[in-house]
Amino acid sequence: MSATAVHSPSASHGTTPHPPVDRDFGTATNGKIGMWIFLVTDGLTFAGLLLGYGYLRIKNPDWPNPSEILGIQLTAVATFILICSSLSMVLSLAAGAEGNKKSMLGWLAVTALGGLSFLGIQMYEYTHLVHGKEMVLWGIADQHLASGVAKVPNNFASTFFMITGFHGLHVFTGVTYLVTMLVKGSARRSIDAHYLNLLEIAGLFWHFVDLVWILVFTFIYLI
Repeated sequence: MSATAVHSPSASHGTTPHPPVDRDFGTATNGKIGMWIFLVTDGLTFAGLLLGYGYLRIKNPDWPNPSEILGIQLTAVATFILICSSLSMVLSLAAGAEGNKKSMLGWLAVTALGGLSFLGIQMYEYTHLVHGKEMVLWGIADQHLASGVAKVPNNFASTFFMITGFHGLHVFTGVTYLVTMLVKGSARRSIDAHYLNLLEIAGLFWHFVDLVWILVFTFIYLI
């Protein structure tokens, strides 16, 4: 596969704001290609975790009802916030494409704030589950419910913390990524094609994090 790029006359003088056209990848930059490769491999990791969760659940007839243990309503709010942050990311990119630096940075800050809010809700949920002794990471814990006492299998606890914690690490990484882009953008006098390309790459990661959470929320909290 050749990586020879075909340049227009203006591209040879560096006057075009667009990346050169590659025979195999079109106008996609190396950064975007690298991010897509990473997201595919990362998606396979999440797929393996969710498949493992599903297998353990099918094999365990005593698997608990998530609605009796987890705070589904609160997590639904966190899910809504994360979905809205994807919209604000799109608005930030659109404002950057129009050269509106103030609006771009504003929506980028809203996106990062949405991610922080999600992490805050997740930390609250973890604290409630662990400190309230409703669920432990290893072993079997007694869960006092309205209908009596139920057993929480260690497989449920371990897979819950592993999958949601792994996703939470992605959200934390994404927030750090967005804040870095916010600082970089604030330091620039104007928005150029190079910065927009970096922002689009950050957007790809953020949209991936949001999409994966919808799957995690559905499999672990709702089904």
